[in-house]
Amino acid sequence: MNHNHIYHFVSLQFDHSKKEPLYRQLYEKLLEAILSHNLSPGYPLPPVRKLAASLHINIGTVLSAYRELERNGYILTRRGSGSFVSGGAGLSSPPVSFDFSSPSDPGLYDMAHLTLDPAVFSAATLRSVVNRIIERDGSLAFSYTESQGYKPLRESVCRSLETHGILSSPCDIQVVSGSQQGIDVAARALVHPGDFVVMENPTYPGAAAAMRSCGARIIDIPTDRSGISMEALEKVLLKFHPRLFYATPNIQNPTGITYSQDRRISLLGLAKRYRFYILEDDYMGGLYNGNSAPPTLKSLDTHDRIIYLRSISSLFFPGFRLAFLIMPPCLAPSLKSIKQITDIATSGLTQRIFDWYLREGLWSSHLSSLRQACRMRLDFALDAAENYLPQSTSFIKPAGGLSLWITLPEGCSAEALSASARQKGFLFTPGSSFYIRQPSDSHLRISFSSVSLPVMEEGFRLLGTLCRALDRTQRSASI
Repeated sequence: MNHNHIYHFVSLQFDHSKKEPLYRQLYEKLLEAILSHNLSPGYPLPPVRKLAASLHINIGTVLSAYRELERNGYILTRRGSGSFVSGGAGLSSPPVSFDFSSPSDPGLYDMAHLTLDPAVFSAATLRSVVNRIIERDGSLAFSYTESQGYKPLRESVCRSLETHGILSSPCDIQVVSGSQQGIDVAARALVHPGDFVVMENPTYPGAAAAMRSCGARIIDIPTDRSGISMEALEKVLLKFHPRLFYATPNIQNPTGITYSQDRRISLLGLAKRYRFYILEDDYMGGLYNGNSAPPTLKSLDTHDRIIYLRSISSLFFPGFRLAFLIMPPCLAPSLKSIKQITDIATSGLTQRIFDWYLREGLWSSHLSSLRQACRMRLDFALDAAENYLPQSTSFIKPAGGLSLWITLPEGCSAEALSASARQKGFLFTPGSSFYIRQPSDSHLRISFSSVSLPVMEEGFRLLGTLCRALDRTQRSASI
């Protein structure tokens, strides 16, 4: 590697009178250069020893600064190749946080988390199923299953998928302990440090975290109401040759958009042509509003480019942590191996419970009643948003799911609104949590999954009031 670029760094100056450690000063100066794009993505940083010598500082100082930059996602270090800038220009950014738990303060109304109202689940039915399984299997119900998953469940899943146009066999199915583990297993099987991964923007932050943990350099692609921009995607494919694309084509999280059929077909064509895999996260599979579910990418996949991920526990009992992958045959060995290394096997009892629900028709009945309840909640939320939010507010009517993606009036800060709402007893999710880089402060994700209808109405009324109050404050300040 040519190290003549060292001249970019010799002008760095340190204040030795400061109490701040030198490594921290170096970190901040390098970070400033990265964020201002003076150091562009892929730019090679000088070797530790060479930079230390040129700046007349200790090798450990440079090493500590580099480690801090890498820990926060701004650079990527490859053994034998050196350190490279990864932040900016659509690539990695600092790690994001994500939290699935409900608020610990019982005085708060939760319109932030996508957690279903516990009242939609029949504890009596679950108790009966568990008792019958124990009567049938005895203590075997609590033993390990094979790492790939309880075979009767995999058979039941295959039969269920046939009704949605997905043909698979039990050997293609890998049971995992929740969709987050499914994302992590796929990432670890496919992504190596320095590999490029494409993601929608905005996207699910848990997926971004899993990709970053594998050393991925993330490229974000903008979305519109029909899906991702195919023009932008093809430019990225030509330039970066990514290994994986993480997508939620049905009821996308957080926007609620559903890809058009044309976009789906174009995406599969690009996957075949450029030989990348698509991790299709069907996290809301089954929770649609129409008479039939929109097609999955997997149902259209004729070249084994799709790794299909379906969550079960998110629409069942969330604490059960249950999901499954449909694996392309060539990836199956590595996916199965990584799952086994991760936690040996998913709970055998949980798998037996869901298998019983599938075989006895209880799952179909549960989904039907759940769709009806969520359709009513969605219609109520849309009416409340129309009635209480300012006319300059916009939102997408999703094809299903448990939330609305709200675009706020110009000048309204989602972070400020969320903080004010919390003081009034309501939790909303600022949209900035879902962006790979350059977070937008003009969006909110509003969940209608667990609060009562009167509380939901009050939440939208409060949001409208806060929007108008903030707008009046800004107008007064500008006079």
